[in-house]
Amino acid sequence: MEMIDDKELRKALAHNIARLRKASGKSQDALAEETGLSRITLSRIENGHLTPGADTLYSLADALCVPADSLRQVATPVEF
Repeated sequence: MEMIDDKELRKALAHNIARLRKASGKSQDALAEETGLSRITLSRIENGHLTPGADTLYSLADALCVPADSLRQVATPVEF
């Protein structure tokens, strides 16, 4: 299994969370409320400025109805 660095992981998380949130039709406000995050914190995660901890990652995955591991998958390079 290939290891990815922190920056690449943060980008993958940001991309996947934003993509899945939009696909589910949820606003940042709605997803933040559902997970107990502030909208600003969720925005920082989606913009790749903050890496969520394990509890937050599981809360986001649960709210988005996906396995937590799927949020960490690097499919294509994402530019910021």
